[in-house]
Amino acid sequence: MNGQNTNGNAGGNPNAQSEMSRRFAKPKIPDYRIAIRERPKTTPVDEEAGQELHLGEFRYVHALSVSEARLIMDKSLENRQKHNKKIGDSEVFLKMQTYIDTFARFRAENIVVELELLFHQYPALETFERSQLISLCPGEAEEAKTLIPSITDKISDDDLQQLLDDIAARRQYMVDA
Repeated sequence: MNGQNTNGNAGGNPNAQSEMSRRFAKPKIPDYRIAIRERPKTTPVDEEAGQELHLGEFRYVHALSVSEARLIMDKSLENRQKHNKKIGDSEVFLKMQTYIDTFARFRAENIVVELELLFHQYPALETFERSQLISLCPGEAEEAKTLIPSITDKISDDDLQQLLDDIAARRQYMVDA
């Protein structure tokens, strides 16, 4: 039969069939649903907020202050109520809501926006550091540097104190309002 084997193997080579099946096999399509759900494995060293920020996969993610998270949660609840959607009553949801209501330093949206604009004057500060300053509201520059060591070389003591005073003034405004 002209040098061909009748079982389909070219020249009687048993590897030819497996080569053909590999060549014409359907390509494996990655399951992106799995990839989306899985977080990359990180080591504790990858995420550290010390003298230098090592935020790992969260480096370029906008960090929210507790006050910003509260505003987002309130808007979400308001939107769900407006559209007659079920509001989460799970234990985790209720604990989160209690925590946010307890620790949000700024409750008015216009104040949170003002704070965000205030931080535009300090571009060296990462969003993580900004959110920490807003959430923790340290009173003195030294306290801020102790709580958030990564800001030490990014802003002078005088500028940091001015920033903290501006934040405190907006907090005082919230108390008076």
